[in-house]
Amino acid sequence: RTHSSLGDIELKRLDYPAAKTEYDTAVQILSKEPRLTNQLGQTFSKTALLYFEWGKNREEERDLNDAAKKYKTSVSFYNKAKDAFKKADNQVGLNDATSGYNEAKKHYDDAQEALKAPPDAKPN
Repeated sequence: RTHSSLGDIELKRLDYPAAKTEYDTAVQILSKEPRLTNQLGQTFSKTALLYFEWGKNREEERDLNDAAKKYKTSVSFYNKAKDAFKKADNQVGLNDATSGYNEAKKHYDDAQEALKAPPDAKPN
C-alpha cells in the first residue's frame, strides 16, 4: 500500500516515471500473495490511469506517436485490472476497469486515426 500511495503522490506531481516505479514495486509485492488480488487490481487500475494521463500529456505536446503508445499501455493495464478484479470477485472494480479500458481504447483509436491523417488535414 505504501508504494501504491507513493505512486499516487508522484502522479499528482505529474512525475510519470517516478509514479510508474512506485506502482511497479507495488505490483511486484502484491503479485506474490494471492489473497491480495483485489489490491493488485487496484494497482493495475492506477497504473492504467497513469499511462492514460501520460498519454494525454503527450498528446497535448503534439507527440501522437508516444501518446498512442501510452494509451495502448493503459489499455493493457486495464485488462490486467479486469482480470484481477474478476479473480477477486469485485464487480465494482471490474466495472470501473472496464470503463477506464473503454476510454483508453477510444483515445488510442483516435490517436491512431490522427497519425494516419495527412499532415495538412484540418481537424473536424
